[in-house]
Amino acid sequence: MPLFRQPIFDAHIHTRAGRCDSPAAFLEKTRSVGVAGGTVFSLHPASYEPCAGEDQRFEARLDKLLAFTSETPGFLPYLFLDPREADATEQVRRAKEMGARGLKIICAGFRIADHLAPVRAAAEMGLPVMFHCGILGKDGTSAAVNHPECFECLFQIPGLRFSLAHLGWPWCDEYMGMVAMRALAHPPGGAAHFGVLYADITPGTPGIYRREALRKLYLTGYNVRPRTFWGTDRIVNDYKPDLARRMIARDIAIIDEIERDAAAGVITDPYGMPKNENLKPALFAEVWKAFNKEP
Repeated sequence: MPLFRQPIFDAHIHTRAGRCDSPAAFLEKTRSVGVAGGTVFSLHPASYEPCAGEDQRFEARLDKLLAFTSETPGFLPYLFLDPREADATEQVRRAKEMGARGLKIICAGFRIADHLAPVRAAAEMGLPVMFHCGILGKDGTSAAVNHPECFECLFQIPGLRFSLAHLGWPWCDEYMGMVAMRALAHPPGGAAHFGVLYADITPGTPGIYRREALRKLYLTGYNVRPRTFWGTDRIVNDYKPDLARRMIARDIAIIDEIERDAAAGVITDPYGMPKNENLKPALFAEVWKAFNKEP
């Protein structure tokens, strides 16, 4: 039985190689926990990780995802892009033409600041971009290029909507202090002049850190309610509803505590705190819809 009365949107679902549930089976699993839609990333390119037996050319990966999401209403297709590829900017254009609703990028061994042309193209075409942020552990260099500060260059791309996932774990304080303060403080109208950051609170933050990280996000003093959305980091191949249900229950309990403490004035700030109330409708649905709204 769903734990939240309103529909939930899971903003962070991957595709892996190999067997995949049918669209009908996937919908049955997601609906059983109240998830009415979300974001599904295509299979990753071979440059990120080769998969034997899979066609990892970008059009093949996107075609496969588009066929799946055409039968899963509410779930939007995102192309997993490697911005280093010679035709990456052309891939962005073709992805838009084919029906992709956004891009997913994971910086594995490279700095995004060195590969901004396809990101600029995404901004010009109105495609949002979702980034991994935080420890990746894929190789010996990926941690150094996924600190929150590595993504500050994105603020200089007018019109860009981008998200950073996982609260930058284990650099959550850096996420709040060096990124959240600057980006989340921008008024909504600032998108014409700056890239605008959304906080994707998909775990990456292990359970023992989760409560602390979310309290810092909401109670540090910035109005993050209009820019924060939720996800699971699960896979479309086999969505695991029991795990999703536990994640929803845990985060609802943490958010409820934050709202109670904010209302009771437990957290004081000489500059005044934003009104941390009615957080769950924004977190689970409203902000994801705004992030994906066609400009």
